[in-house]
Amino acid sequence: GALSAARDNVVLVPTYFGGRSEDHLFMLGTYVDTTRHHVVIVDALGDGASSSPSTVAAGREAFAGLTIADMVVAQHRLLTEHLGIRHLRAVVGISMGGFQAFEWAVRYPTMMDVVVPIVGTPSVTTHDRLVYAMGRGIAEEGSRPGAEPDSAWRRASRWEAAFMRTPRFVTDSGDAHLARTVDELAESYRSAGWSLADYAAQLRALEAHDVAAPSGGNLWRAASAVRARMLVVWSPDDRMVAPAPAATFARLVGADTLAVPSACGHAVYACEAARIGAVVRAVVARAPRGVHAAAARRGRAR
Repeated sequence: GALSAARDNVVLVPTYFGGRSEDHLFMLGTYVDTTRHHVVIVDALGDGASSSPSTVAAGREAFAGLTIADMVVAQHRLLTEHLGIRHLRAVVGISMGGFQAFEWAVRYPTMMDVVVPIVGTPSVTTHDRLVYAMGRGIAEEGSRPGAEPDSAWRRASRWEAAFMRTPRFVTDSGDAHLARTVDELAESYRSAGWSLADYAAQLRALEAHDVAAPSGGNLWRAASAVRARMLVVWSPDDRMVAPAPAATFARLVGADTLAVPSACGHAVYACEAARIGAVVRAVVARAPRGVHAAAARRGRAR
């Protein structure tokens, strides 16, 4: 999409877990109207394309404490200090991109008009941390000296297959479909040159995520900082990211919401892309510029 003369039509797309910028091209036209908006997709820290354990001399130690906030701060500096973008029309993120979208809404409340987290969360639950720790354990074990990376990628892919979709979807699809899914996913990581250390670093960031941490864990106080209009999208069938915190945050800020039941679970963003994308495009296009309307909506919600 073309950048407007006023540089006020930029939509930021932060990347999801296990994804790079090229994996997000499906969002152009579907989730973001590129005839109206200029899209900037930024590879998140730890994905092997951006700064990551596998790409910096300090290696894993430098990324031991990587957070979602670190990703967002780096994106803000990229936009403001290097690209000359002082205001965004919207931030639209899926999964870990949705985690980052929530962080954007709280950390830089006047930077954008609209924030759209899709199957993301403002704060991970105990169950979320358990799920992510399982995947991280596989990656950390597989990245040790003498380990077999190919075996680790297969186990990590089985872990993803178990939680990305619902038990009903996996069972109805059958054993052959599951085996093919695991094989294709493992091969996609290997062929893209993903590092298990990078994979583990992003999972640690997911485990630690909490937009309310600077507010002493008070989600209401964190939500009170939000000034942008929000559309919060989740699926009640999501097993990878618990939907309850997103629903609670949406209520606190008076956000627009879209809950999509689906056997696809967390992968609802792919299975229902046309439906969800139409709503996202409409909200991004029609939301008023500035923060006053959002503040008024939040006040009414309380």
